[in-house]
Amino acid sequence: MARKHAKTSPAQPPVLHAGDPGYQGISITFDQFAEPLLVGAESLEELRLSYSLAMLAWNIASMPPHLRPRMLASALVGTPIDLQLETRKHLATMIARKDSSFSQQNWLVQDVHLEETADGVRMSVTISELVRPDEQID
Repeated sequence: MARKHAKTSPAQPPVLHAGDPGYQGISITFDQFAEPLLVGAESLEELRLSYSLAMLAWNIASMPPHLRPRMLASALVGTPIDLQLETRKHLATMIARKDSSFSQQNWLVQDVHLEETADGVRMSVTISELVRPDEQID
């Protein structure tokens, strides 16, 4: 799917390249959303962590505001206390980013898959259509 992170030396940040067609618009959109979290991510594990945090923020921001605190609290269960404050700060920034710049994208991210290739790391996104709880038919 959309972006490739070129292999770099530890001193250089990853270089992003447009990738495959198909879901390209979705993966490019998600990659653009995640960009602030990707700065400085050099290893595959750092990229996985950054995209996972972006996925969590995207999905929380896709919910109605009154459900967000409960979702955030649930997501942080088991997170060490010393990491919760930093994680909450990153999530708040990214949720605001989704609300302000990506509010028209109405889908949930189910999975972000990273695969190492000869050219770098390939990212693919699995999404589902968003059905808001307040829009469900009983």
